[in-house]
Amino acid sequence: MQTWLRMAIAGTAVAAGAPTGALELHFTHPYREFVDVRNVTASVSSRFDVPLDCAAGVAVAQAGTQVTLTLRAAAGAAMPGACGHATAMLAPLAAGVYEVTARVIAADGSLADAATRPLRILPLAGRCNAEPALSPSIMGQPQGATPGEFVARVSTDAAFAASLGHPAVRVAPYGDWVYFDYPPLDDIPPVMERLALAGALASQARNGYACFATSPPDAVAQVVEFSHAGRDHYFYSGDAGEIAAIDAGLVGPWTRTGKSFRAVTQPGCAFSTTDTVVYRFFGRPGSGPNSHFFTRDRAECYAVDQSAKWDFEGLSFWASAPNADGSCPAPPHAQQRIPLYRVWRPFGESNHRLTTDRAVVVEMVARGWVDEGIAMCVPQACAVPPTVWDLGTAATLCPGRGGGGGGGRLGFSRSSRLRWRRCSVRAGVASSGPSATRGSSARCSSRASRGRASPRASSGTRRPGPISKRWAVAATWSSSRVPAPAPYGRCCTSWRNRRRRQRAARRCSRSVPRIRR
Repeated sequence: MQTWLRMAIAGTAVAAGAPTGALELHFTHPYREFVDVRNVTASVSSRFDVPLDCAAGVAVAQAGTQVTLTLRAAAGAAMPGACGHATAMLAPLAAGVYEVTARVIAADGSLADAATRPLRILPLAGRCNAEPALSPSIMGQPQGATPGEFVARVSTDAAFAASLGHPAVRVAPYGDWVYFDYPPLDDIPPVMERLALAGALASQARNGYACFATSPPDAVAQVVEFSHAGRDHYFYSGDAGEIAAIDAGLVGPWTRTGKSFRAVTQPGCAFSTTDTVVYRFFGRPGSGPNSHFFTRDRAECYAVDQSAKWDFEGLSFWASAPNADGSCPAPPHAQQRIPLYRVWRPFGESNHRLTTDRAVVVEMVARGWVDEGIAMCVPQACAVPPTVWDLGTAATLCPGRGGGGGGGRLGFSRSSRLRWRRCSVRAGVASSGPSATRGSSARCSSRASRGRASPRASSGTRRPGPISKRWAVAATWSSSRVPAPAPYGRCCTSWRNRRRRQRAARRCSRSVPRIRR
């Protein structure tokens, strides 16, 4: 069963006249991001203590950045045409921030209820894809052709393929649909607009994330800082295999500085998390610097990618954006975030240093580096290894291994391919670091990182990242394309009684650093 997700913003009732606070305002966009093309659907919902007269429709008025939706209140819930939900189409809005107000007018002309919500419209282009690991990117239904004929035309008609943006196209395993895969940094709204203008599809939908009833917690790893004394450069990795290679001297004279920070390597529920992906680039040989660059800003990612001086290597970790006042958000279901500062080396060969220590920023500025402020927010350091689950209350999952429940990435594939395998040991495994995967049994295997690029050795060679080289490879489940920065140590338990849980805990204690009872 396919899950189609829409981006919705919940409305908040505001005091005006004598409102009841029963009104809610939501927005949706066909591209699942609010951009300056296509209509925005505004949905107004009210409890039946203020029923709406849906037969009267919704009047839309715009004055600059103020948009007003006016509805009539029904005389009663039994009145013909009375309902609790109404929608209105907003014509394409120019990029900017709008204030949308929904008003319900009573029969005597008084204000029965009102709700106001800001709506931010972005330009169509100018950002990297927010979900570069998802495959396929888009699902479409060909118009006037079978899926096989459509795929054949794309492979043989160069002009037609160019009008679609040169995607990798394949027939879906069910129905009359085809899958589209684009390079990982190609943002989806411009691609969907291109497909719409080409007129070759009867309908299309964007892939997305979904979470089940009980999602596992975030997987968190320690990101280690390395330095290259000869170049005065810094590099960061949370990948256990990559860290081991650097420590072994396989990629040149890189040494640990003793500094590190914690980062989310995979959110438990990617759909509801406030974190976004952090993009990792490496200077293109011959034109770019011999350096790595990390950013979570989609616009900055786009500028770096379009400069033709950097190659995208993959996703390093997840981080959240700082608040407008410079503070870090406190997610409702995650650990407190702290600022991760970024300083830039403007002289010689460009490089950036990331740190959670403000004293390090002061030191680097004294050496001539430029303070770029807070780049992102990462989890606060823990005094003890974090436990991820209470054995007596819930179950965690092993992503990508079959079974049911939990949180993850749902691709457009058969339901049998979307199952996750339920583990039978190691309940309550700590989610951070490689130690969480030691001693794992065959029934609960961890996902080691695949093909991550390492700092370039002095010889100038490097290993390409998987996404930049394998974006067109078909994948039945999107997590198979994710370059996991650290092995997963999240497993699950489904025992029904305390004694079984206790036996499982004793087995787990030999392979995990800490279990919370």
